[in-house]
Amino acid sequence: MKATKILMMLALCIVPASASVAADGNQEVWKLDEAKSTLIPGAAKDTTLTYTIKGDAVKIVADGVSATGKPRHTVWSGKYDGKDHPVSGDPGADTRSYRIASDRALEVIVKKGEGQSPVFQFLTTKFPAPSWNFCKYLVKADGQTIACLAWQSAPRHLKVRDRHIGWSEEARERNVHLLAYNTRFLILPWVQVEHLASHVLGRMAKLVPQDWQRLYAHPIYWLETFVDTSRFLGTCYRAANWQVIGTTAGRGHRAPTFEQTRPVKQMLGLPLHRRFREMLSR
Repeated sequence: MKATKILMMLALCIVPASASVAADGNQEVWKLDEAKSTLIPGAAKDTTLTYTIKGDAVKIVADGVSATGKPRHTVWSGKYDGKDHPVSGDPGADTRSYRIASDRALEVIVKKGEGQSPVFQFLTTKFPAPSWNFCKYLVKADGQTIACLAWQSAPRHLKVRDRHIGWSEEARERNVHLLAYNTRFLILPWVQVEHLASHVLGRMAKLVPQDWQRLYAHPIYWLETFVDTSRFLGTCYRAANWQVIGTTAGRGHRAPTFEQTRPVKQMLGLPLHRRFREMLSR
């Protein structure tokens, strides 16, 4: 099961459209302020949220559009009690639980699927890699798992990346959360499909920003990863339009020495917005 915790600010780019006392309780309608929204163009979004409250029962109806521009309609009914309640119309969630974290924020836990975490854990134990957090994906074909990927928040300090983006130290501190780091990409060794890796990366370039916005309530404008060129060529990334932006110093995180202690790695990045430098330098 995939479970993700979200802290959702109640006033994030939405404005009140109406409020009324309906027959079934208090009702409020909120609409997305398109002019102030920082959503990536083309990303899935909810444009209208309708909250109906009766006693301690809550119903949340969201209307918006998918990443392909098709209308979508999701409904969640439950309580702000931290317990799982079914959600309909959301392909990324089977249940959601809501808890009031403060007077301006809701803590939301989204759960999807059965048995996915054990499979992911098995694959990454069988083929070890460093640990990660945040978004994990399984790729399936004809019901069989053929690949997995993992993404997490990007490292805060990377000279080669920071020089490429061109942001100031202050802008980096403000906006480093708008980057995502691909920590893991595994295609099972017995899977031999031409161009599969670059195809999956192309799909990820659309899925990850959509899921990040939905799960963490903010956009991302840049994807990045490292390739150990003593073991891999990184061809699939370049085929998926990722850019080689330089190499690491080979010292690792918070290294106690200026000498190389780890393999030098090639760094690649993928801008998700044509004005990514401007967006990240604000």
